This record gives sequence, C-alpha cells and structure tokens, in this order.
Amino acid sequence: MTLTKTERWLLLNQLTILAILKPDNDNPALRRALEKGWEVELRQFCPVEDATPGVSFEVQAVLGMFECLQLRGRELGYVDGRLRFRGFQGSSELEHFDYARHLFQSPHHDFSRFDGRECTYCAHVQLPRYRAMLAAHQKSRTNTKEDMALILEAGDKASYV
Repeated sequence: MTLTKTERWLLLNQLTILAILKPDNDNPALRRALEKGWEVELRQFCPVEDATPGVSFEVQAVLGMFECLQLRGRELGYVDGRLRFRGFQGSSELEHFDYARHLFQSPHHDFSRFDGRECTYCAHVQLPRYRAMLAAHQKSRTNTKEDMALILEAGDKASYV
C-alpha cells in the first residue's frame, strides 16, 4: 500500500480529531507510522489488499479444521502440539495472514475455544502443510485418534517447494 503525503496527512488529521473525541480509540503507533510514512508499519493496521473469495474460503476452512481437530482432540484426550494453529508466513502468505487476523479480531467470530487465538506472522511457509491437512481431513469421516494422526502426518509430509 502506498499513500501519498496528502492521503497520509488527511488520515492523520482524522485520527487526531478522533483521538480528541474518543480518547480510548487513540492509536499513537498508527499516527506515528502515518507521520513518518512507514509503509511496512502501516501494513499491520491496514491490509495490503482485499482477500479474494478463494483466499477467504481457504482461511475459513483451515481455521474450521483446526477448531474441529482441537475440540475432538480434547474429547479424546489426544494431545499433540501440531494441533495448534501456527499462523501464516508474513511475506508470501500475507493475504491469508491479513484475512485470518481480521477474523480473529472480528467480534462476529468466536475463537474462545481455539488453541492459537491470535494470528501471528510465522517464519515458515504454512500453506502447503495446511492444504495437505485439509485434504486428509476432508477424507476423514470419524476423527478418531488414528484419523487425527493421519491428518497431522499429511501436514508433516507436505511439499514446501
């Protein structure tokens, strides 16, 4: 996202007015990023681009799969660190990251039972792992401990090329 100096000035002016009217909504970090023109910093406040429907559906499917596996894992007493949602890689999976972060911050989605309740940048690419797990999860009908182990193994064997 690239903002002109005029666009940054207008946004900064609006944020200053908002801070006066509603001090609880003040965001000094965003104001400073706008003042300095720090585009990389602005990305954490504003998605770089809108998520396409394909990305939106994929993120929802991934989060739904993790929630399902985690809930079933608790019921079965199945403990495995790979059941924790790791987030998305910050540079090559940015569109997925932005949309997932939006879902986690939205008051319309409840992730209170979700292990990994925030969407953070992950140092490693995750999409191949998640896609392999989704394919295995969709084939599974019972979500037994054995099925869960197969789903997690599919993610471990995913190609990251």
